[in-house]
Amino acid sequence: MKNIILFIVILIVLSCSKDRTDDGYVFEFDFDLENHFLIENSNELLETDKGYIDTNYQWVSTLIHLNDGVILDSLTSTCGYWNYKENPSSIVKIWFPQKFIQDGTYQYSRTANINDFWITIQKNIIFSPVYQFGFMSNLNGISYSEDIAYCSYETGDPYSVEHAEIKIDYANSSSSIIRYVLETTNGEIIKGSYSGNLENFRRINLEGDCD
Repeated sequence: MKNIILFIVILIVLSCSKDRTDDGYVFEFDFDLENHFLIENSNELLETDKGYIDTNYQWVSTLIHLNDGVILDSLTSTCGYWNYKENPSSIVKIWFPQKFIQDGTYQYSRTANINDFWITIQKNIIFSPVYQFGFMSNLNGISYSEDIAYCSYETGDPYSVEHAEIKIDYANSSSSIIRYVLETTNGEIIKGSYSGNLENFRRINLEGDCD
């Protein structure tokens, strides 16, 4: 009987140890959410059926932008204004430091000094005219959004990403596959997938007097 109990304990320990390796946190990618991301605790499934890639971003080398709206050949933002062709309600943004994205698995850890990528996820985004001092300053500004996950080195932030992994297949084809899983400080697990073409666009941030 003791041998059976010991065998069960060993199995439990081994199965748990598969979640982590010496290199970082390891998630399973045996899922396909068909261009959605899932918030596991609430079982909320949100669509991000459009995929875009910017390889000439102003501050980092590559940005992947998954959303349920439509981006033109360039996405301009200034003082809260955005020129989406169709405004999104859910957005996943993934920044990579390298110029070209290749097939492979990429990792992030809040405690690491250097990471393969950074990720931000928003939902329930609402756009409307923005007014200042009784005058409309922006025709299409974000008036409300929920940040549900983002990379931050601060401790204690419940929405800060603790660990994340992204697996990319067929990166430079019309049938790219992106799967991602992350865990936030508050224990929330978010996983998502996108398959399809990553259309080229250019992200442009304009500086200006927003007062």
